[in-house]
Amino acid sequence: TGENFSDEQQQAQTTGLGLNGKVDYRFLPSLELKAAAGVSMQSGYAQSRFGDNTPQSGVTLKEAVVVLKPIQRVSISTGAIDQGHLAAPLLVNDQPFPGVKERVLLGTRAFNVEFKAQQTIPTSKSLSTKAVEAEVSPSFTTETLAVRTEAISNLELLVFATHFAFRNLPSTVAIESERFGNSVTPLSANRSRFKYEFDGYVAGGGAKLDLTSGLAWAVEGQVIQNTKADQSYGSGQSITTNLVIALPGDVDLKPWGGTFFTESDVTPGFYNSSKIGHNNRQGWSAGLDATFRRAGFKAGLEYVSSDLINPSALQSRLSYFQLKLETLYDVL
Repeated sequence: TGENFSDEQQQAQTTGLGLNGKVDYRFLPSLELKAAAGVSMQSGYAQSRFGDNTPQSGVTLKEAVVVLKPIQRVSISTGAIDQGHLAAPLLVNDQPFPGVKERVLLGTRAFNVEFKAQQTIPTSKSLSTKAVEAEVSPSFTTETLAVRTEAISNLELLVFATHFAFRNLPSTVAIESERFGNSVTPLSANRSRFKYEFDGYVAGGGAKLDLTSGLAWAVEGQVIQNTKADQSYGSGQSITTNLVIALPGDVDLKPWGGTFFTESDVTPGFYNSSKIGHNNRQGWSAGLDATFRRAGFKAGLEYVSSDLINPSALQSRLSYFQLKLETLYDVL
């Protein structure tokens, strides 16, 4: 991969190589282990005011859960749960939170209803210079209802709604999130707290239409609302659209684009997407993915332009660019 990040206060250019692996091992018909991890090596140049956009190398854990299926279509997962299952980057980025997830799936492929809930601990690290007393364990809980259908020929539809709540977030998360757009109240030199609690919902949906045998069009969008924040502080939304074009030689092209905005206190900035600049942001993104199935690799370009909704001394306009190459082989 190659990445370029820049705003008025910091910039970084990095290149890297990564290797990812997955494990899916079944102990019993009703008990299995699922894990995903990777190792990355990055090098580059970084001039960072805050130190969070610097080249990093090491081992990363994406998910590691034990899944119990007491009855058909019911599962209970415990361990490090990948938050990508929420598909809500304005709320929380793809990262593992330790906890428990329950899931019930009813219906058929043509029409199904899914309910899932999770009770997790959002990850953070409190340095001894910032934590002056013992803090209550934080929590992040969600409840999601999703409905999918393929009953209409050549058309797939999805609608979903998720309730979310962050509780007892530590002072260090508030301190870090202030530079990501959140409203924070200083308590002392080493302690701060969020001005608003985080309790709300994400709702959205999507549609995919097969126009011809070699052309498909898709659109998806979502809105997010923190019901604990004042008006003009707790809303966000995004919409993206793409085409999938099948070319000769088992090559698929996927041009895509979208727009977004996320107000200052819709969610803790410490946990949501860094590509768009976290909170207090509005902008657009575009990209092109190319999948070469016969050759066994995939290439992608992505660009994000993100500006501020309200002026901030800790934030500025930013741009993000990524070039990515990856293999499609499960085993090299």
